Amino acid sequence: MRRAGPVIETRLKHLESHLEQENPVLLNTVQSFRELDTVAYRMGLFDNEQSHATHIPWWPLISILGTFSAGKSTFINHYIGEKLQRSGNQAVDD
Repeated sequence: MRRAGPVIETRLKHLESHLEQENPVLLNTVQSFRELDTVAYRMGLFDNEQSHATHIPWWPLISILGTFSAGKSTFINHYIGEKLQRSGNQAVDD
């Protein structure tokens, strides 16, 4: 039976370690991907250096939307606790 190669296995272990600390709710999904990978290996759909887990974005994309001068930059600065985004009464391109 074909299995994940060493590069994929190491990557999945690092992913599990990271999720355990950062987002334990997603930890079980790695095992689900391992099971799907086993099926893909058996069917010849993946070689042993491919995984379903590497085909999805794990880190969330956050969008802050609002009209001109709605407080988007002020919100970002306050949320992260740093003055990252310039803000002001005029339109500011960051």
